[in-house]
Amino acid sequence: MLEMARLRGLDMAVFRKTISGFRYLPPNALKAMLATLPASHEDIREQVPRAEPAVVDEFEALERKNARRILIGTGLLTLTLICLIGGAYFGSVTLLLLGAGLVTLVIAFGRR
Repeated sequence: MLEMARLRGLDMAVFRKTISGFRYLPPNALKAMLATLPASHEDIREQVPRAEPAVVDEFEALERKNARRILIGTGLLTLTLICLIGGAYFGSVTLLLLGAGLVTLVIAFGRR
């Protein structure tokens, strides 16, 4: 929010009015969140951006690693199901064996 106000010229008064119009946000929580924002546009420009701690970098690295594992796992499971269903539908022993091999890989990687 502060970055949008600083770099893109976000009008905080209009933002406060707009966000207050959303009925699904709890009013007390919204007031508390808006109270943490600076009152004027000049206050935002005077603030110096803080250096991000190393914890954020470690968290982002862990997040990327987990996202990659999920993507690889999903792709491997999808390929396994395609091989097994294709092998059963077409009566192909090759596709069934390939699917069985992929099941073995899924089990092996799932235990890690």
